[in-house]
Amino acid sequence: MREIRKKQKKLYKAMRILLYAAIAVLVVYIGAEPLVAKASHVAALVMNYVCDALVIASMFMLLMYYSKYGKVDGYLSRIEDELADAGYYLSDRPERAIQPLTTAVLADPFFKNGKGEYGEGDKFIGVMVPANRQIAKQALDAPLQTVAEMLASEIHEHRLSALLSLVERYRKARKDPAEKHRIAQFYLTHTNGINNWDLVDLSAPYIIGDQIMEGNDPTPRLLDSANLWEQRIAVVSTMLPIRNRQFDTALRNVGHLLQHPHDLMRKANGWMLRETGKRDISTLLRFLDLHAATMPRTTLRYAVERLAPEQKKHYMEMKKHTSNSL
Repeated sequence: MREIRKKQKKLYKAMRILLYAAIAVLVVYIGAEPLVAKASHVAALVMNYVCDALVIASMFMLLMYYSKYGKVDGYLSRIEDELADAGYYLSDRPERAIQPLTTAVLADPFFKNGKGEYGEGDKFIGVMVPANRQIAKQALDAPLQTVAEMLASEIHEHRLSALLSLVERYRKARKDPAEKHRIAQFYLTHTNGINNWDLVDLSAPYIIGDQIMEGNDPTPRLLDSANLWEQRIAVVSTMLPIRNRQFDTALRNVGHLLQHPHDLMRKANGWMLRETGKRDISTLLRFLDLHAATMPRTTLRYAVERLAPEQKKHYMEMKKHTSNSL
Protein backbone atom coordinates (compact mmCIF):
# COMPACT_ATOMS: atom_id res chain seq x y z
CA MET A 1 0.00 0.00 0.00
CA ARG A 2 2.87 2.37 0.76
CA GLU A 3 4.35 1.69 -2.68
CA ILE A 4 1.05 2.60 -4.33
CA ARG A 5 0.91 5.80 -2.28
CA LYS A 6 4.49 6.68 -3.29
CA LYS A 7 3.69 6.23 -6.99
CA GLN A 8 0.51 8.24 -6.54
CA LYS A 9 2.41 11.12 -4.91
CA LYS A 10 5.02 11.15 -7.69
CA LEU A 11 2.37 11.28 -10.41
CA TYR A 12 0.44 13.95 -8.50
CA LYS A 13 3.59 16.07 -8.15
CA ALA A 14 4.36 15.74 -11.88
CA MET A 15 0.77 16.66 -12.73
CA ARG A 16 0.91 19.79 -10.57
CA ILE A 17 4.22 20.91 -12.09
CA LEU A 18 2.83 20.46 -15.59
CA LEU A 19 -0.38 22.32 -14.76
CA TYR A 20 1.49 25.23 -13.20
CA ALA A 21 3.83 25.39 -16.20
CA ALA A 22 0.88 25.39 -18.60
CA ILE A 23 -0.87 28.17 -16.66
CA ALA A 24 2.31 30.26 -16.50
CA VAL A 25 2.98 29.89 -20.24
CA LEU A 26 -0.64 30.69 -21.09
CA VAL A 27 -0.60 33.84 -18.95
CA VAL A 28 2.65 34.99 -20.59
CA TYR A 29 1.33 34.12 -24.03
CA ILE A 30 -1.93 36.03 -23.55
CA GLY A 31 -0.01 39.11 -22.44
CA ALA A 32 2.80 38.93 -24.98
CA GLU A 33 0.99 37.49 -28.00
CA PRO A 34 0.23 40.85 -29.73
CA LEU A 35 3.86 41.98 -29.38
CA VAL A 36 5.25 38.62 -30.55
CA ALA A 37 2.85 38.54 -33.52
CA LYS A 38 4.07 41.98 -34.62
CA ALA A 39 7.72 41.03 -34.21
CA SER A 40 7.62 37.57 -35.80
CA HIS A 41 4.82 35.51 -37.23
CA VAL A 42 6.92 32.34 -36.82
CA ALA A 43 7.58 33.03 -33.11
CA ALA A 44 3.85 33.56 -32.55
CA LEU A 45 3.10 30.28 -34.31
CA VAL A 46 5.68 28.43 -32.17
CA MET A 47 4.18 29.88 -28.98
CA ASN A 48 0.77 28.76 -30.17
CA TYR A 49 2.00 25.21 -30.64
CA VAL A 50 3.77 25.20 -27.25
CA CYS A 51 0.63 26.36 -25.47
CA ASP A 52 -1.51 23.79 -27.27
CA ALA A 53 0.99 21.04 -26.42
CA LEU A 54 1.05 22.02 -22.74
CA VAL A 55 -2.76 22.12 -22.54
CA ILE A 56 -3.04 18.70 -24.20
CA ALA A 57 -0.31 17.24 -21.97
CA SER A 58 -2.02 18.67 -18.86
CA MET A 59 -5.38 17.20 -19.85
CA PHE A 60 -3.75 13.85 -20.58
CA MET A 61 -1.98 13.88 -17.20
CA LEU A 62 -5.22 14.75 -15.39
CA LEU A 63 -7.06 11.97 -17.18
CA MET A 64 -4.29 9.46 -16.44
CA TYR A 65 -4.11 10.41 -12.75
CA TYR A 66 -7.84 10.23 -12.06
CA SER A 67 -8.40 7.12 -14.16
CA LYS A 68 -5.64 5.37 -12.21
CA TYR A 69 -6.16 6.75 -8.71
CA GLY A 70 -9.62 8.33 -8.65
CA LYS A 71 -11.37 5.27 -7.24
CA VAL A 72 -8.30 3.71 -5.65
CA ASP A 73 -7.65 6.78 -3.50
CA GLY A 74 -10.91 6.44 -1.60
CA TYR A 75 -10.38 2.71 -1.22
CA LEU A 76 -6.85 3.18 0.15
CA SER A 77 -8.07 5.88 2.52
CA ARG A 78 -10.70 3.50 3.89
CA ILE A 79 -8.05 0.81 4.39
CA GLU A 80 -5.79 3.29 6.18
CA ASP A 81 -8.71 4.31 8.39
CA GLU A 82 -9.38 0.70 9.29
CA LEU A 83 -5.71 0.11 10.05
CA ALA A 84 -5.65 3.17 12.27
CA ASP A 85 -8.87 2.03 13.98
CA ALA A 86 -7.37 -1.39 14.62
CA GLY A 87 -4.50 0.16 16.53
CA TYR A 88 -1.94 0.21 13.72
CA TYR A 89 -0.24 3.36 12.57
CA LEU A 90 1.45 4.17 9.27
CA SER A 91 4.97 5.35 9.85
CA ASP A 92 8.01 6.30 7.82
CA ARG A 93 10.41 5.26 10.57
CA PRO A 94 13.46 3.45 9.15
CA GLU A 95 13.28 -0.30 9.62
CA ARG A 96 17.00 -0.92 9.18
CA ALA A 97 17.24 -2.56 12.62
CA ILE A 98 14.34 -4.92 12.03
CA GLN A 99 15.19 -8.50 11.11
CA PRO A 100 12.73 -10.47 8.97
CA LEU A 101 11.21 -12.21 11.99
CA THR A 102 12.48 -10.54 15.15
CA THR A 103 13.66 -7.25 16.48
CA ALA A 104 14.79 -6.18 19.90
CA VAL A 105 11.58 -4.60 21.10
CA LEU A 106 11.12 -5.75 24.67
CA ALA A 107 8.53 -3.21 25.72
CA ASP A 108 6.27 -0.93 23.76
CA PRO A 109 4.48 2.22 24.96
CA PHE A 110 1.32 0.95 23.24
CA PHE A 111 1.30 -2.10 25.53
CA LYS A 112 1.20 -1.19 29.20
CA ASN A 113 3.21 -4.08 30.61
CA GLY A 114 4.91 -2.24 33.47
CA LYS A 115 4.31 -2.94 37.13
CA GLY A 116 0.70 -2.24 38.11
CA GLU A 117 -0.40 -1.72 34.49
CA TYR A 118 -3.05 -3.75 32.67
CA GLY A 119 -0.46 -5.83 30.78
CA GLU A 120 1.85 -6.38 33.73
CA GLY A 121 4.09 -9.39 33.14
CA ASP A 122 3.43 -9.58 29.40
CA LYS A 123 6.75 -10.41 27.72
CA PHE A 124 7.66 -9.29 24.21
CA ILE A 125 10.39 -10.76 22.04
CA GLY A 126 9.91 -8.29 19.19
CA VAL A 127 8.24 -10.38 16.47
CA MET A 128 6.37 -8.03 14.14
CA VAL A 129 2.73 -8.67 13.17
CA PRO A 130 3.47 -9.64 9.50
CA ALA A 131 6.00 -12.19 10.75
CA ASN A 132 3.46 -13.44 13.29
CA ARG A 133 1.06 -14.05 10.43
CA GLN A 134 3.69 -16.15 8.66
CA ILE A 135 4.21 -18.17 11.81
CA ALA A 136 0.44 -18.57 12.26
CA LYS A 137 0.11 -20.12 8.79
CA GLN A 138 2.53 -22.85 9.88
CA ALA A 139 0.23 -23.70 12.80
CA LEU A 140 -2.93 -24.15 10.74
CA ASP A 141 -2.80 -27.94 10.88
CA ALA A 142 -1.51 -28.14 14.44
CA PRO A 143 -3.77 -29.84 17.00
CA LEU A 144 -5.85 -27.44 19.07
CA GLN A 145 -3.93 -28.68 22.09
CA THR A 146 -0.81 -27.11 20.58
CA VAL A 147 -2.71 -23.85 20.03
CA ALA A 148 -3.84 -24.02 23.67
CA GLU A 149 -0.22 -24.39 24.78
CA MET A 150 0.73 -21.34 22.69
CA LEU A 151 -2.10 -19.37 24.30
CA ALA A 152 -0.78 -20.33 27.73
CA SER A 153 2.68 -18.95 26.93
CA GLU A 154 3.94 -15.90 28.78
CA ILE A 155 5.36 -14.62 25.46
CA HIS A 156 2.97 -12.15 23.84
CA GLU A 157 3.87 -13.10 20.28
CA HIS A 158 3.24 -16.80 20.95
CA ARG A 159 -0.31 -15.98 21.96
CA LEU A 160 -0.78 -13.63 18.99
CA SER A 161 0.37 -16.32 16.55
CA ALA A 162 -2.05 -18.79 18.14
CA LEU A 163 -4.95 -16.36 17.74
CA LEU A 164 -4.04 -15.46 14.16
CA SER A 165 -3.97 -19.17 13.34
CA LEU A 166 -7.45 -19.55 14.85
CA VAL A 167 -8.73 -16.65 12.74
CA GLU A 168 -7.32 -18.29 9.61
CA ARG A 169 -8.77 -21.69 10.56
CA TYR A 170 -12.13 -20.07 11.13
CA ARG A 171 -11.96 -18.33 7.76
CA LYS A 172 -11.15 -21.59 5.97
CA ALA A 173 -14.10 -23.28 7.71
CA ARG A 174 -16.60 -20.74 6.35
CA LYS A 175 -18.72 -23.50 4.77
CA ASP A 176 -18.61 -25.72 7.85
CA PRO A 177 -20.82 -24.27 10.64
CA ALA A 178 -19.95 -27.07 13.05
CA GLU A 179 -16.20 -26.44 12.71
CA LYS A 180 -16.69 -22.69 13.07
CA HIS A 181 -18.70 -23.25 16.24
CA ARG A 182 -15.98 -25.58 17.60
CA ILE A 183 -13.29 -22.94 16.98
CA ALA A 184 -15.43 -20.22 18.58
CA GLN A 185 -16.01 -22.37 21.68
CA PHE A 186 -12.28 -23.09 21.89
CA TYR A 187 -11.62 -19.35 21.66
CA LEU A 188 -14.09 -18.59 24.46
CA THR A 189 -12.64 -21.23 26.77
CA HIS A 190 -9.13 -19.83 26.41
CA THR A 191 -9.75 -16.14 27.07
CA ASN A 192 -7.12 -16.17 29.84
CA GLY A 193 -4.56 -16.08 27.05
CA ILE A 194 -6.35 -13.27 25.20
CA ASN A 195 -5.15 -10.65 27.60
CA ASN A 196 -4.05 -7.55 25.77
CA TRP A 197 -5.90 -5.14 23.51
CA ASP A 198 -4.21 -6.19 20.26
CA LEU A 199 -4.89 -9.87 20.96
CA VAL A 200 -8.59 -9.06 21.31
CA ASP A 201 -8.80 -6.61 18.41
CA LEU A 202 -7.04 -8.87 15.88
CA SER A 203 -9.19 -11.91 16.63
CA ALA A 204 -12.57 -11.19 18.25
CA PRO A 205 -14.27 -9.47 15.27
CA TYR A 206 -13.43 -12.33 12.91
CA ILE A 207 -14.48 -15.21 15.16
CA ILE A 208 -17.00 -13.97 17.71
CA GLY A 209 -18.24 -11.22 15.38
CA ASP A 210 -19.10 -13.81 12.75
CA GLN A 211 -20.87 -15.94 15.35
CA ILE A 212 -23.00 -12.92 16.24
CA MET A 213 -23.98 -12.51 12.61
CA GLU A 214 -24.92 -16.18 12.39
CA GLY A 215 -27.27 -15.88 15.36
CA ASN A 216 -24.97 -17.57 17.91
CA ASP A 217 -24.23 -14.49 19.99
CA PRO A 218 -22.07 -15.48 23.00
CA THR A 219 -21.43 -11.91 24.18
CA PRO A 220 -24.25 -11.48 26.76
CA ARG A 221 -22.42 -13.75 29.21
CA LEU A 222 -19.19 -11.80 28.66
CA LEU A 223 -20.69 -8.40 29.49
CA ASP A 224 -20.75 -8.96 33.26
CA SER A 225 -17.49 -10.89 33.38
CA ALA A 226 -14.90 -9.84 35.94
CA ASN A 227 -12.33 -10.23 33.16
CA LEU A 228 -11.58 -6.92 31.41
CA TRP A 229 -10.54 -8.69 28.22
CA GLU A 230 -13.74 -10.73 27.99
CA GLN A 231 -15.66 -7.47 28.24
CA ARG A 232 -13.51 -5.97 25.46
CA ILE A 233 -14.20 -9.08 23.36
CA ALA A 234 -17.93 -8.46 23.85
CA VAL A 235 -17.61 -4.92 22.50
CA VAL A 236 -14.92 -5.19 19.81
CA SER A 237 -16.41 -8.36 18.31
CA THR A 238 -19.35 -6.25 17.15
CA MET A 239 -17.08 -4.60 14.58
CA LEU A 240 -17.97 -7.21 11.95
CA PRO A 241 -21.74 -6.82 12.38
CA ILE A 242 -21.28 -3.02 12.31
CA ARG A 243 -19.43 -3.29 8.99
CA ASN A 244 -22.43 -5.22 7.71
CA ARG A 245 -24.81 -2.51 9.01
CA GLN A 246 -26.07 -4.64 11.91
CA PHE A 247 -25.93 -2.27 14.88
CA ASP A 248 -28.23 -3.73 17.54
CA THR A 249 -25.68 -5.95 19.30
CA ALA A 250 -23.05 -3.20 19.31
CA LEU A 251 -25.43 -0.62 20.79
CA ARG A 252 -26.64 -3.11 23.40
CA ASN A 253 -23.13 -4.11 24.48
CA VAL A 254 -21.76 -0.56 24.44
CA GLY A 255 -24.80 0.64 26.37
CA HIS A 256 -24.32 -2.10 28.97
CA LEU A 257 -20.66 -1.18 29.51
CA LEU A 258 -20.97 2.56 28.88
CA GLN A 259 -19.92 3.55 32.40
CA HIS A 260 -17.03 1.11 32.59
CA PRO A 261 -14.22 2.58 34.72
CA HIS A 262 -11.30 1.33 32.60
CA ASP A 263 -9.92 3.58 29.86
CA LEU A 264 -9.46 0.64 27.48
CA MET A 265 -13.17 -0.10 27.61
CA ARG A 266 -14.14 3.55 27.28
CA LYS A 267 -12.02 3.79 24.13
CA ALA A 268 -13.46 0.54 22.75
CA ASN A 269 -17.00 1.80 23.34
CA GLY A 270 -16.27 5.08 21.60
CA TRP A 271 -14.56 3.26 18.75
CA MET A 272 -17.62 1.07 18.07
CA LEU A 273 -19.90 4.11 18.21
CA ARG A 274 -17.67 5.95 15.75
CA GLU A 275 -17.70 2.93 13.41
CA THR A 276 -21.49 2.85 13.66
CA GLY A 277 -21.65 6.52 12.70
CA LYS A 278 -19.44 5.90 9.65
CA ARG A 279 -22.11 3.50 8.34
CA ASP A 280 -25.28 5.15 9.66
CA ILE A 281 -25.00 8.64 11.12
CA SER A 282 -28.63 8.73 12.28
CA THR A 283 -28.14 5.63 14.46
CA LEU A 284 -25.13 7.23 16.15
CA LEU A 285 -26.93 10.55 16.67
CA ARG A 286 -29.92 8.83 18.29
CA PHE A 287 -27.58 7.06 20.70
CA LEU A 288 -25.72 10.29 21.48
CA ASP A 289 -28.97 12.18 22.06
CA LEU A 290 -29.76 9.67 24.79
CA HIS A 291 -26.31 9.18 26.33
CA ALA A 292 -23.88 11.98 25.40
CA ALA A 293 -24.57 13.94 28.58
CA THR A 294 -23.71 11.04 30.86
CA MET A 295 -21.14 8.92 29.02
CA PRO A 296 -17.43 9.18 29.94
CA ARG A 297 -15.65 12.00 28.14
CA THR A 298 -13.14 9.61 26.50
CA THR A 299 -15.96 7.57 24.97
CA LEU A 300 -17.70 10.69 23.74
CA ARG A 301 -14.53 12.11 22.16
CA TYR A 302 -14.00 8.89 20.21
CA ALA A 303 -17.67 8.68 19.21
CA VAL A 304 -17.92 12.22 17.80
CA GLU A 305 -14.52 12.24 16.10
CA ARG A 306 -15.94 12.08 12.57
CA LEU A 307 -18.96 14.31 13.08
CA ALA A 308 -19.28 17.78 11.57
CA PRO A 309 -17.72 20.50 13.79
CA GLU A 310 -21.13 21.89 14.81
CA GLN A 311 -22.44 18.45 15.80
CA LYS A 312 -19.25 17.65 17.67
CA LYS A 313 -19.48 20.94 19.58
CA HIS A 314 -23.14 20.30 20.40
CA TYR A 315 -22.51 16.92 22.02
CA MET A 316 -19.36 17.99 23.84
CA GLU A 317 -21.28 20.92 25.30
CA MET A 318 -24.03 18.56 26.44
CA LYS A 319 -21.37 16.71 28.40
CA LYS A 320 -19.83 19.94 29.70
CA HIS A 321 -23.15 21.30 30.97
CA THR A 322 -23.91 18.03 32.74
CA SER A 323 -20.47 17.97 34.36
CA ASN A 324 -20.85 21.57 35.54
CA SER A 325 -24.22 20.86 37.10
CA LEU A 326 -22.89 17.99 39.21
